[in-house]
This record gives sequence, structure tokens and C-alpha cells, in this order.
Amino acid sequence: MAMSPEFMSKKINLNIHDLYHLFARWFRSKRMRRFAVAFHPDRAEMILDVGGTEFNWALIDHSKNVVLLNLGIPPIKDLSFKYLVADGRALPFPDQSVTIVYSNSVIEHLSNWENQ
Repeated sequence: MAMSPEFMSKKINLNIHDLYHLFARWFRSKRMRRFAVAFHPDRAEMILDVGGTEFNWALIDHSKNVVLLNLGIPPIKDLSFKYLVADGRALPFPDQSVTIVYSNSVIEHLSNWENQ
């Protein structure tokens, strides 16, 4: 099927983030369902999500004790979560004190190989 010259000359204004948001819920839902089957987050005493947001946790049943660790606290907080400001490279918890540590798509934000 040939495209008309009018169609070919139109500039499409779409960036990769816009495209990603069209599919994010589907991909994340699938990923979180697999996570739930493997780790049973509904039974966890404490879940630490390094670099996370409330979005992933809205997709599955989970413990009510989820701590979202980030470099800053988001402006709008869901009071069913706990928020912690810290550096994910130096977690402020003793060994064996967290049931599940979860991190989704954070490694690419760590700027260099040494941090990763």
C-alpha cells in the first residue's frame, strides 16, 4: 500500500515516552502478576521498593507495609504507603530486616557502571 505525498510530508509529534505510556499498564501488569506468583507480596511483612511509585502496587494484591524509597518524596502521597528518602546504593536497613526488596527499571538511572 503506497502512502500519499500528503501523508508522508506530515510530521508526527510523538516521543518515546508517549509511546511507552500507551503500553506501560499492560506490560507492568503482566510483570507484576508474575512477581506476585513467585514472591507472594500479599503475605510479606515488609516490602521495600527501591526507586518505586504506587503505580506497580495498584496492579496486584500486596502487603499493606510497602516502603517506597526514593531520592525525594513525591508531591502527592498515598497514605497507604510509607515513604523514605535515601540512596538506594546504601539501604538504611539491617540485614534480614526486609521480607522483599523490589526494584523496577532503576539501574539505568544510576549514571555510571560503578554505581550500577
